[in-house]
Amino acid sequence: MVTVNERDRSATEARLKAAAVAVWSHHGFDGASVKEIAEAAGANVSLINRYFGGKEGLLLTILDEMIVRKQEGALDYPAQDSLEAETLEYLRLRYRADMADQALIRIIISKITVDRTFRDRALRSLTYATDANFMERLVRLRDAGRIAPGVALPMVFRQVAFISFSAALTEGIILERPADDTDRALRDAAGMIGAFYGQD
Repeated sequence: MVTVNERDRSATEARLKAAAVAVWSHHGFDGASVKEIAEAAGANVSLINRYFGGKEGLLLTILDEMIVRKQEGALDYPAQDSLEAETLEYLRLRYRADMADQALIRIIISKITVDRTFRDRALRSLTYATDANFMERLVRLRDAGRIAPGVALPMVFRQVAFISFSAALTEGIILERPADDTDRALRDAAGMIGAFYGQD
């Protein structure tokens, strides 16, 4: 049974995380104080240290939760009959998710590029951990003879994950390309994965 204190803490943590992303989006990570974040959340400033170990711990917690959310989220499209089609739909899904989190991704990238200690801590979270739902789709395609024999499925996943994040970072966040241009790039990438590893 969840106690009132646990429920209050959970609600306060959620407010602090949302406020942190909003404040950092306006002032940058280093330009924003924990006091500003706490005020925006309507919380006591000491709770940032108590709950997260400080401002950096707060950012790492938000990063970890974003990664878990993406790894555990359901695939909202039907299973496809070829590796190319499955990869394309997965890339589109991940691109939409990354673009929804683009404010947070900008904050993380800016912090990683200037702070080696933070980078090392963040990179432990940013491993290409396997998305179990997508791996199930890859196994189904392999079992149906749609992936070439001997192909290591974790390697295929790592390449697709790399393409996914690279597309969001370069095409969507940095270059702010129109959706049609980005979709063409995703189609090309899915075509390469299908050509290298697929089998009809």
